Amino acid sequence: IAGQLKGILYHFPLLTCGLANGAPELIRRIIDAPAALSAQDAQRMRAILALLSIQPGMPFVSAYKTILAEQTGDGAWLRVKAPLTLLSQDENDAVRAADR
Repeated sequence: IAGQLKGILYHFPLLTCGLANGAPELIRRIIDAPAALSAQDAQRMRAILALLSIQPGMPFVSAYKTILAEQTGDGAWLRVKAPLTLLSQDENDAVRAADR
């Protein structure tokens, strides 16, 4: 799986930049030492990629803010102003589950 993940990150640099915002330590480990990737890291990356493929139209800023709220425990990150929209409860749950 490590080689596949590094290949995905190499061929899709914008995806890498976006993922690095929400999971910087994970992306750094994949780039620096893909062969040393733990089973937990590989599972987390699969969950994040699955989320992106299942719900490709999900608002990125709202998803990113949900990840920050999950990581920091601060619900203030969930606030958005128009024209941005909140995630649905299902989207919110999916983002939080993928980030764990």
